[in-house]
Amino acid sequence: LQSVVQQLHDKLTDDGVLVYCSAEVPGIGIRGELAKVFYEVAPLFPASEIAANAILRTMIAGQGGCLHPAIVYRRRRHYVAGPAIRQALVAREANLALDVIRYASQAIKDGDHSSSAYVLKAASLGDLGRRGEALDVLKEAFEKVPAFDHVPLYQQRGFERILSGDFGGWEDWEYRQQRADVTANFAKNWPEIQEWDGSSDRTIWVNGEKGLGDTILFARYLSVLKDRNCTVQFVASPASAPFVDVIRGYPGVHGAYGPSDAVPKLATHWISLESLPKYALKMVPPPFKLPMQWKSGI
Repeated sequence: LQSVVQQLHDKLTDDGVLVYCSAEVPGIGIRGELAKVFYEVAPLFPASEIAANAILRTMIAGQGGCLHPAIVYRRRRHYVAGPAIRQALVAREANLALDVIRYASQAIKDGDHSSSAYVLKAASLGDLGRRGEALDVLKEAFEKVPAFDHVPLYQQRGFERILSGDFGGWEDWEYRQQRADVTANFAKNWPEIQEWDGSSDRTIWVNGEKGLGDTILFARYLSVLKDRNCTVQFVASPASAPFVDVIRGYPGVHGAYGPSDAVPKLATHWISLESLPKYALKMVPPPFKLPMQWKSGI
């Protein structure tokens, strides 16, 4: 399989695209191999078109048969950081924000239009409290960086917007890779339920994404679901599994599960934990209350 994927990569021109429509076979991981040398650009068909067409639903979503995802890929160009970017990375590790800005600016001037150059510059401007300038840098980046490399730009822009008091930045945060992975997993394994849209009186599968610290930080937003009379099934990531014991018994939580637990399919919708803030109506809920034994341990 690795040899076949590499041959496809070698034959495809830089401006060409590959459409993957093969059947997903358990245990083989074709898409995982493709992701090593190709960028996954987008589905070939929009979700609305799939939902409206019985043949597409059967073939692509696997309803009543084998999953045949139709995904557009582009050849992954190997990015080699130039000397200015390498200097910027060293300065970033040393918390020398002005040096990072200087080196990243030089890289951009020299024609480096990767997301790395712009994100390094914007992040360091943000560290200095110059968030307006950081957002200007990112605006330029969206014009010059290739579209397949935009995800880091969205994430950094979301970060800068949120810290500027613009809660619309949570919409940019939706482009994070973890959410894309969760979305693909649900489309493959449980396509009949949809991502939560803010509706009240639903049963929601809440998917933990990252480590324990991020889970505790974002757990405050579970109150968004409680306020809308939604019932929660919380499923932890491997790195946040200890949080399962904490969340059990929390108001509105029907069940809490580790990553290897069998989860009853009771939910009507799903959402990732870090997607909840966009429904918080510009309010930051108080921190999640940890048990006393956790506080003493921390």
